[in-house]
Amino acid sequence: MKILVLGAGVIGTTYAWQLSQAGADVTLWVRPERKAAIERDGIRLDCIDLRGRRTLIDTIYRPSVVSDLLSGDVYDLILVSVSVDKLEPALELIAEKAGSADILFLQNTWGGPETFDKYLHKDQYFFGYPFKAGGCRDDHCIRSVIFGNPLTATMLGEKDGQVTLRVRRAANWLAKAGMSPTISCRIIPYLWTHYAWAAATIGAYLKAGSFEAFVNSPKSIQESYLAMRECFSVCRKRGADVRVVFPNNLFALLPLPLLVPITQRIYNTPEMKRMFDGHVQHSPGEMKRMYFDMLETGRSFGIEMPIYQGFQSCIDSSEIL
Repeated sequence: MKILVLGAGVIGTTYAWQLSQAGADVTLWVRPERKAAIERDGIRLDCIDLRGRRTLIDTIYRPSVVSDLLSGDVYDLILVSVSVDKLEPALELIAEKAGSADILFLQNTWGGPETFDKYLHKDQYFFGYPFKAGGCRDDHCIRSVIFGNPLTATMLGEKDGQVTLRVRRAANWLAKAGMSPTISCRIIPYLWTHYAWAAATIGAYLKAGSFEAFVNSPKSIQESYLAMRECFSVCRKRGADVRVVFPNNLFALLPLPLLVPITQRIYNTPEMKRMFDGHVQHSPGEMKRMYFDMLETGRSFGIEMPIYQGFQSCIDSSEIL
């Protein structure tokens, strides 16, 4: 399969690397100012691989790179993984040059299909979420984590819930790459409820002041879930039945005295710290966009969100934003 990965951050690079390792013909789209350096030096990857025995990998990934999309370029799949605040420029970039390629948006998504239909044919794209990987980056290195927990899958699905040939084909390659694909018939509700989880969790994290303060405070964890449940009310108003969206429904259904200690055990690891700190430090525009997307949609429905809204001063005053 010939794949173009649009988005050379932690997720795009990690998935491109793993798909290349599995034998796919992968090209990475990068900004023009990065192209020469990557062609010369490659991309350093510092990866904690938790699939099976915990493995530390420090390697140089040398992908095929392009900095423009030419109308004559032919790809079977274009995998888009950009931050939410950069989605529309990405859509504009590929709108007239994607050709007949299928397009997989593997990222945070709050907009409905109408957001994508403005740029693309309604049958050209499908959705996913890269729950299998995370991490952070700096100017010299991608520091990623590939999780081994069975719940950390790469979610895939069509917006209408159909299990199509292209979804199966993408799942097959992701399985070869060891990225644990799961095909969902409810991918849009999954994406919206995950967005709610992320927006509420980042608000509580910023209010706590640091990753350590957040994960070691039962009060902060509980507050994140109370805010999350307010956000789930917004998802319900949009038509997502939170009760049937696994595993996000657990955050709505399980009692807080059970959720809080489980969450502390799951979060309190070096790998989760790398992921949380990476999101906050390197995706500030996305974090702010996600917070206000949820808040403004809630207001449009007349939903009261006092706990979630209480994070706003932390979002507004945080130095990273």
